[in-house]
Amino acid sequence: MGRATRRLCVVCLGIVLISAAVSCASSTSTAKITPSPILGPLTVDLSITGDLPFAGHVTNAFLASHIPCTPRTIQFNIPEGGTRPVQRFQAAWRVRVAGNDYTVYFTRAPYRGPGTYSWGLMTEDKISPRSSRVQRQIVVYAGDPDYDESTGRIANSDYLFGSDGGKKTFVVAADQTSGTIDVDLFTKAALSADVPGPPAGHLSGSWRCK
Repeated sequence: MGRATRRLCVVCLGIVLISAAVSCASSTSTAKITPSPILGPLTVDLSITGDLPFAGHVTNAFLASHIPCTPRTIQFNIPEGGTRPVQRFQAAWRVRVAGNDYTVYFTRAPYRGPGTYSWGLMTEDKISPRSSRVQRQIVVYAGDPDYDESTGRIANSDYLFGSDGGKKTFVVAADQTSGTIDVDLFTKAALSADVPGPPAGHLSGSWRCK
């Protein structure tokens, strides 16, 4: 075999090895692609910004398996003694990001029917001459938390993020199963501090819980 032929064979072998390496790299890269998320049955349109693990534009959500999405009557203790019946509304839905579920939970009492609810005290919130007790909360839990029917609270789960009660709104539509949300979210550590500081992120858009 001549020198020219040997050089040609070496060049061919190099091309084969490079092609094989490229092929292996391509298959490895393809294997790392994250599968598309499963679309939930609820149509939402939420913009989530900031340092949150579920940040992004979310257009589908899942039902919260254990949390009722409906108004109901509960009993509030009042300073005058005894209790007074008060309407409360709860809504919850789950978003799925990178295979992880996060449940957004809202509660408001007194609840006066469909409309816009702010986080500050409103005249309509006064449930007795000496009491303006209000339940108002938006929190985010990991996974799909359980709900304790007897207490009306989330059971055996700790929240990741929550609202500080700032001047934001939560709107309940006429069907009482959908609406809009506009809220800053803080970490639990920030909410425990005397001054929460800047929010970790912001959640806004349209929601649905049924």
